[in-house]
Amino acid sequence: MAVWKAIQRLESLGVPIDKVRGRGYRLARSIERLRIDEIRRSTATACLRMLDELQVVPVLGSTNLHLSAAYAPDQPARAAVLAEFQTDGRGRRGRRWISPFAANIYLSLRWQFHAPAAALGLLSLAVASELAAELARQGLSGHGVKWPNDLYWQGRKLGGLLLELSGEQQGPCAVVIGLGLNWSMPVPMAAEIDQPWADIQTAMGSGAPGRNALAGLALTALISACQRYAQTGFEGFAEQWAAHDLVRGRLVDVHHGGQVMRGRALGIDTQGRLELACEDRVLCFSSGEVSVRTAE
Repeated sequence: MAVWKAIQRLESLGVPIDKVRGRGYRLARSIERLRIDEIRRSTATACLRMLDELQVVPVLGSTNLHLSAAYAPDQPARAAVLAEFQTDGRGRRGRRWISPFAANIYLSLRWQFHAPAAALGLLSLAVASELAAELARQGLSGHGVKWPNDLYWQGRKLGGLLLELSGEQQGPCAVVIGLGLNWSMPVPMAAEIDQPWADIQTAMGSGAPGRNALAGLALTALISACQRYAQTGFEGFAEQWAAHDLVRGRLVDVHHGGQVMRGRALGIDTQGRLELACEDRVLCFSSGEVSVRTAE
């Protein structure tokens, strides 16, 4: 009975279990637990030196909420946390982020900027483009960023970002950057996802990095993006963004304020807004959901 209860607990965390009557139980797939020493080895040394604190926690409600709640003036200004499992993972626009145990990357980074809040309006685009570029350097192809900051591979969602800002209007400001990146999504848990999805192991096959290596690469990308953005603003990412923009030039539907606007995406303006050519006018959107139309 004790074993049976433990198996139930594992299944509730999203761990797939094979069961054979009269023989017992086994994991349906191998699991790679997060190890802080391995994550450090996979993170660029220069980025690690800029980080005040790095944590790996078994279970959290939300990595973003953990860093936001922990923040105080005497706390580390540059901190990162990874979780094996989130009970209340969050995506953009209040959506739930499916976070099975030891399956994907659930990472948040808190970074303090000595800049006014308005200057950070394009940070999410910069971070997303840096993540896409890092994955390309690791050998991934067929991927990019769907405005404003979702990572896609062959039309299926691979990951997403959630940025939350606090501080003074004129600075300094603390930004918590949350990243959910699918590494090896268990199919039973994926049934709860309401859109096409992909994971790194599917996209890269035998060339996929391990989970700890991917965590280090993602942490490197987030820290590098914050450092460069503080120096150059979005100008330092404009070319990189253009190389990974999945929306520009495509016919799309933009869902905004209960309406659906159809047109051809022209890219982003200087404020990071999506420009949409609709018949005889061009509309600009600072928020909304974009779906690419399959028929051109």
